[in-house]
Amino acid sequence: MDKVAIVKTFFNEFYNHRCQELSLFDFFSDGVVYTDITGFCVGKNELRDFFFKSVFVAFPDTRIDMSDFEVTDTEEVTAKFYNQGTFSNPFIDSRSDMSYRTEIADRLRDLNPKNQIVDVSYDAVLVFSGGKISKVLLKNFQFMKKAGYLDLNVLSSFSDQGFSKENKYAKIIEQLSHQIYGDLTPKEMECIALSMIGLSAKQIGKYIGNTHRTIETYLFHAFSKIGVCSKKESIESAIESRTLHLWQTIANYLLYEKYRV
Repeated sequence: MDKVAIVKTFFNEFYNHRCQELSLFDFFSDGVVYTDITGFCVGKNELRDFFFKSVFVAFPDTRIDMSDFEVTDTEEVTAKFYNQGTFSNPFIDSRSDMSYRTEIADRLRDLNPKNQIVDVSYDAVLVFSGGKISKVLLKNFQFMKKAGYLDLNVLSSFSDQGFSKENKYAKIIEQLSHQIYGDLTPKEMECIALSMIGLSAKQIGKYIGNTHRTIETYLFHAFSKIGVCSKKESIESAIESRTLHLWQTIANYLLYEKYRV
């Protein structure tokens, strides 16, 4: 079965028919990383739980359509995805079985009163390794942009000639240090970057190897140093200083290079 057929088969069976057969997940590597605007999950079981305990609870009648498939030379399949569903319940964190207690929960409620039909279009990027899907990235959520959230473009290219990924990362850190971010420690910079793309303190800690309390402390000190009080204000500050793209590039490097799962 070719890559496009694999993608079509999985999402149609899983999303539209709610198939939970374990064999359906043979299309994925054991450590598959799924990322969308609400965060990320790792592994087949977390992926399945995320949908059945969260997405399909929030939008119980949601369905998916797919179009504009493209296969690149780097083992990537890209496509346009379109969802329609009735927003019925809060999103649930499948790992804690609790409703999200983050800004995204409030913004979803503001944008989507209960029993309102929601149309969502976005881009899907699926990366294959050894014939299996190893990464799933959903990005460019138009309706989420209205809520003030960033695209999590974790597959962007480090293509600058003459620079290794490590050198480019160091150059970006140096560039930010010459602005209002000069007093930040390396850990504080990492935490702010990952926070800006939507990760919670718990999720950041899972990547960089600290408890969520430690991450919250890093963020508290970092926000104080740059004169903001929240993630939202840190994003606004980055937009004003025209450094948002740099923070996103840092997050890309951290997620898929330095702390690669």
